[in-house]
Amino acid sequence: MKSFNKSAEKVLKYILDKSKLEKTIYIDGSEIRDNFENELYIDEILLLLEEHGYIDLASFDGFIGAEITIKPSGLAYFDIKREEKIEYIKELLISKASDIIVAAITSVITCLIVNSLS
Repeated sequence: MKSFNKSAEKVLKYILDKSKLEKTIYIDGSEIRDNFENELYIDEILLLLEEHGYIDLASFDGFIGAEITIKPSGLAYFDIKREEKIEYIKELLISKASDIIVAAITSVITCLIVNSLS
């Protein structure tokens, strides 16, 4: 899954929140400017989301507005991201636990050898 920067995720989250009732939404230009005034490249962000298959842009003009259809992959983006993060943490914990077990076994073997030589 393509992971995005915070700006793109903020825009996708906003679109998801707006589209809870309807699959296709229209966001007018003033709404885009009001909600994303700090996002200098809102048009690039929307095009990037479309390019990666998360939304369809039927029309877009930052000053007039945008007609956006959320795609299934867009609906699932944050769920998949959360699952991938959980999986990464599990793998990290398993890896660290196995490192601790190997270190403990090595310590026990070393102690047994040292004790048998004394």
